[in-house]
Amino acid sequence: MIETKEFLKKVEQTKINEEIVNIVETKCNKELPEQVKKMISLSKEPQYGAEWRTLCLDEIINADKDLEYNFSERDQLPLIDAFDNNYIVFDYNDSLWKILNLTEEIDFDESEKLADLLI
Repeated sequence: MIETKEFLKKVEQTKINEEIVNIVETKCNKELPEQVKKMISLSKEPQYGAEWRTLCLDEIINADKDLEYNFSERDQLPLIDAFDNNYIVFDYNDSLWKILNLTEEIDFDESEKLADLLI
């Protein structure tokens, strides 16, 4: 398990993997910001925090089908499972990080900074 601050530092230090990022950007039909690209670049193996885990690349790409929710229609990219049907998504239309509850189908928190939603 990784501490949240350590994870955020790891994200910032991650080199962007253009090959992986291109797969996701093609799916979104949008160029994503640097922090999101770095998160995607880390998606080969999930990272586990006390109250969250990052999604692996296959989970990110197949989220609409696997979670039976149309993230694509809402311009959202799920990157973190925050448990209890909550996901931290990047809304690439609003350029905001949001916590989405799949059961209620509502965003109940949002921020320009991922750190605000993880801490």
